[in-house]
Amino acid sequence: MYVIRIEAFDDLEHPGCPICRTCARVGREWLRGLLQNDIGDSTVRTSIADRGGLCGNHVRVLVDVATEDRDTLGLALVLEFLLNVAKRSLLNPAQRPKPLLRGWSRLRRGGAPPRAGPEPSCGACEAEDRRADAYLALFMDPSDPQMRALVDDPRHALCRDHLAQALGTAADNPNTRLLKLAATRKLDLLLAQIGDSIRAHRVGSDAPSSVHDVLRRQAPDWLTRTRADEP
Repeated sequence: MYVIRIEAFDDLEHPGCPICRTCARVGREWLRGLLQNDIGDSTVRTSIADRGGLCGNHVRVLVDVATEDRDTLGLALVLEFLLNVAKRSLLNPAQRPKPLLRGWSRLRRGGAPPRAGPEPSCGACEAEDRRADAYLALFMDPSDPQMRALVDDPRHALCRDHLAQALGTAADNPNTRLLKLAATRKLDLLLAQIGDSIRAHRVGSDAPSSVHDVLRRQAPDWLTRTRADEP
């Protein structure tokens, strides 16, 4: 947990949701290991086959990672294996796995309780889920004054989904008030910057260049719909 705490402090040096940042990094590391050597491990291959492969999002990230690393052979070996898994499931209905579902968001988004029984999910998703749980355990620790001060900073506000997870799993934790306050401040800042941009356009001047960058990087965290929003 000490290493996780150090990584959390590193992620909190940058604006944006720290859980999204670490999950993206962990997912890419998991996929990079798969490309470099893990696909040759029979245990890993069995685990992936039992899960029915990778989710669509992480297949796309897999291709991006392989392209960045110029690992054509690793990508070919992994895709060959995944395609054979898909082919076997088509030819043999008895081996057809349940549909892949995305990690914690499929179970706990918006505070929804976990469904009964095990459900298969992508190995990269599960690696991200474990890291998200570890970060939330840190952020929800009321005895850690340093962490409390950091999570109260709107620059580090959790995204909509991860805030929903925190509120759904620990609604009575005193740190939830800080997390909600940081998110509210973040939204107020975004709305203020959008207002500045609108006013600038109406008077015929250029909007501040920083507005577009902030909106592109941070507004999407709050413009996606969670399960709790569904009618």
